[in-house]
Amino acid sequence: MDRDSLITIIAILTITAIGAYLLVAWADLTGGEEPEEQPVPPLKPQPTPECTEGGNVSCTTSDNCSGYQLCINDHFTSCMRQLEVCLPGSKHWCTITGCAQGYMYCDRCGSGYGECFTKPCTQGANGTNSTCLIEGLQ
Repeated sequence: MDRDSLITIIAILTITAIGAYLLVAWADLTGGEEPEEQPVPPLKPQPTPECTEGGNVSCTTSDNCSGYQLCINDHFTSCMRQLEVCLPGSKHWCTITGCAQGYMYCDRCGSGYGECFTKPCTQGANGTNSTCLIEGLQ
């Protein structure tokens, strides 16, 4: 056997020995078992939308006023107060049956005016429109 053949045989044996050593070392690290194939987790079902985009529902706000919830990104917003029609607590004059004048007050939520509160007529009827006069009203 010539020298080159001997070097080739020694190289092959060395590589084989290193490979065998690595296999034994791997078996010690993994407990001698082949790694188990991890199961693929099932796809999560998509959640059912809470509402239809752009829809709305009536609700009551935390201060007990009429409100609504809007559907944005498949979920309802918190309850929002309806737009105000009047300034809460403000008063507006009114008449009843053309003879008694008084005031109606905007409710605390600003959603509208309540009933007309009148004073008894003490000054008689106005000649042009047959309504009673109340102090401060004309």
